[in-house]
Amino acid sequence: MSLRVELINSVEAFKQLKTDWDALYEQCHHCTIFSSWDWMFTWWEVFGDESIRELYILCAYDDNELLGIAPFQIQKKHLLSLVVGRKLQFIGVGEADEDNILSEFGDLILSPKKCKEVCELFAQILFSNNDWDFADFNYLLKSSLILQFFKGYTDKNKGVKASLKSQISVSGVRYLIPEVDTFDDYHQTLGKRWAKMYTKKNRKLERDGDVRISQSESIENIESDLKALADMHRSRWTKRTDHLIFDSERFYQFHQKILKRLVPQGKAYIRTLSLNNKPLAAYYAFTDKAQVHYYQSGFYVEKSNLYSPLFILICKEIGSTNEQNKVFDFMYSEANSYKKTQYAAQAQDVYRLMWAHQGYRLTLFNILKKIKNKYEEMCGYIDAHLKKKKLS
Repeated sequence: MSLRVELINSVEAFKQLKTDWDALYEQCHHCTIFSSWDWMFTWWEVFGDESIRELYILCAYDDNELLGIAPFQIQKKHLLSLVVGRKLQFIGVGEADEDNILSEFGDLILSPKKCKEVCELFAQILFSNNDWDFADFNYLLKSSLILQFFKGYTDKNKGVKASLKSQISVSGVRYLIPEVDTFDDYHQTLGKRWAKMYTKKNRKLERDGDVRISQSESIENIESDLKALADMHRSRWTKRTDHLIFDSERFYQFHQKILKRLVPQGKAYIRTLSLNNKPLAAYYAFTDKAQVHYYQSGFYVEKSNLYSPLFILICKEIGSTNEQNKVFDFMYSEANSYKKTQYAAQAQDVYRLMWAHQGYRLTLFNILKKIKNKYEEMCGYIDAHLKKKKLS
């Protein structure tokens, strides 16, 4: 076997990689939809400004067989450029806060055949060149290959680069619904308050008319479903936050594109709960490899207290997911999220891996992060104090 690595750094080459990428991705049970070609190429179409970032996709081949993909980008210009330099990241992250797509659970895409050998080859290339200064991979699952390969490689090759500094930390939690067989089984896992609330609200809904859950089935109705979801999301959050994500032009553009790619494959949908043909709530999810990823949702506030339609919709969706032997994933959340109590979800840590060629970059990054956290904490305290004073 003679492994070789090719660097993909042009959009055209990235586009031509689709067939081989798809075939390799299907072999990789550890990967999620966020590492698929569809997701990453769509993100690059919308956010791949070459003045800010460049493609840095490593592809490992044995003869002509693609065995591994490291789907990286190098961000050249960002807020901390002077501190961390050129930043190595997965494709799918690094957009502005107001455009936040939140591509989670990124990973290497590797064939089971030569996984260890390909990992070591990628590591040799990454740690021996100066194309980047600082690597930052966030929202990683504990089982992710990049987390395992980095730790294993650096433990094995302690002298590979004496100046290389690294840091692995818990960056948040992912909330998952425990697997059960039926909706009734799931209903029994809910806390007494929430189980009672579901029964009461669902009964009222059904008593008041025709309750239906519809789904985006074709490209033709994607645009109207997405617009309705955005309207419900605004209705839900307008009085609670200063920033509404659906008001971001590039966020909306990304989802128009990704839905058109994934809905025909059955890998994305928007489901809407309606009463007497009037929509009450909707949620947006991605599904692949026996997982359902809850992404966005909304509801019209007008009758939200009367029916709690989003709660009813999500409970029904969780039940349906369990009955299909799939895992329902709420994705990244802050610790102690309402999902824990309201939906009986269980927390699973997600991780952040960083490493730098020069140790001072990681030190400066951590100092600035502490300053930022203290500033945000102080602003939150002042804001809460002003609101309390205003109410009094």
